[in-house]
Amino acid sequence: MRDVWVSFFPAWVDGGAISLQNGDIFLSSALLESPYGLQIAAHEARRQVQYEMIRRTDVSLLDRITGDDKSDEYALIEEEYGFTREEIEQWRHEFKPWNYEFPPIGRQGTPEYQEQIEKYRAQEVEVNATEREKEFADEFTFEDLQDAQRYAGVEVSEP
Repeated sequence: MRDVWVSFFPAWVDGGAISLQNGDIFLSSALLESPYGLQIAAHEARRQVQYEMIRRTDVSLLDRITGDDKSDEYALIEEEYGFTREEIEQWRHEFKPWNYEFPPIGRQGTPEYQEQIEKYRAQEVEVNATEREKEFADEFTFEDLQDAQRYAGVEVSEP
């Protein structure tokens, strides 16, 4: 897998996003001051992992001609990362623009907004990325944060 590059939106842009084609993660610069920013980064990084698993199992025209259904690659991915063929196929389905439920825009609290946010959050690509985000938050200790701050050359938080 390739390295992931992180870029920042202006502070007035909320949240994060990822460019699936090249792996760039985009975060709101306001998240630099929020511990939630690391969770958003973990969420978006998982989205890139999902896309990489899809890419690794894409069946090309030559594969179709030779009868290669990528079963060996699926088995290797499951052994190395624990992702099943069914999970990857569901992600592949949901990543298609005509299937993907985008996050809602508009006024929060309206029935339409609530309906769209529920559809967005129910997608397996989102469920999986949110689970990883929560795992990251559970695993990332205050000492890890201090180490990351030292590595970045910024002021280290005090306990």
